[in-house]
Amino acid sequence: MRNINKILVILVAILLVIGIILIFTKGLNYSIEYRGVTELKFMLGQVIDINEVESIAKEAFNDKEMKIQKIDYFNDSVNISVVDPTDEEIQSLIDKFNSRYGQNNTIDSISIIKTSNTSLYEIAKQYILPVIITVILVAIYMGVRFRKQGILKVALLPIIMSIVVEALYLSILVILQIPISIWTMPIALVLLLSTLTIYAYRFETNM
Repeated sequence: MRNINKILVILVAILLVIGIILIFTKGLNYSIEYRGVTELKFMLGQVIDINEVESIAKEAFNDKEMKIQKIDYFNDSVNISVVDPTDEEIQSLIDKFNSRYGQNNTIDSISIIKTSNTSLYEIAKQYILPVIITVILVAIYMGVRFRKQGILKVALLPIIMSIVVEALYLSILVILQIPISIWTMPIALVLLLSTLTIYAYRFETNM
C-alpha cells in the first residue's frame, strides 16, 4: 500500500512539473468562446438553413475554426465567429452569401467586430472568492471537529489537497491540450467539492 501511495505521489509530481513547463512554453488551448475572433453579422432576408450557412462559411474560410449562431426570431440573421480571417476570406463569404441569398452586401455594410483573447484569470475570477471562502470554512470546521488529531494538520490538509487537485486538473488540460471551454470551471468546481467531501467523509468514518 505504501509503495502504491509513493507511486501515486511521484506520478502526480511528474504531471504537475510537466504541466507547469507546458503552461509557460506551449500555453493553454482555448475554445473559440474565449479566443480572439472576428464576429460577422449577416441579415440574409429569408429563413436560413444553418447547415447550408455552415457549409458556405467553411468553404469561404478554408475550414478555419468558427462558430455559427442564428440571432433573430425570424431565423433570417446569422452571427459567424471565426478565428483570424483575412479580408479576402471575408469578401469571399460576402460574395457567396450575396449569390446564394440575393443580397448586395459589401465588406463595409455588414457588422464586423473583433474580440480579444480571454485569459484564464478572467474566466475564473468570479469563482475565486467563493472557492477560497468554501475551502477556508471546511478547513476551520475540520480543524475544530478533529482538533484531537492536530488542528494545524487537519485544517491544512483540505487546503493543500484542493490546491493539488486543481493544479493537477490544469496540468492534465495543458498536457492533453483539452480546450478551455464553458465546461472547464464547472468541472473544476465539481472536482473541488468532491475532494472536500471525500476528505471530510474519510475523517468522519475513521472516528
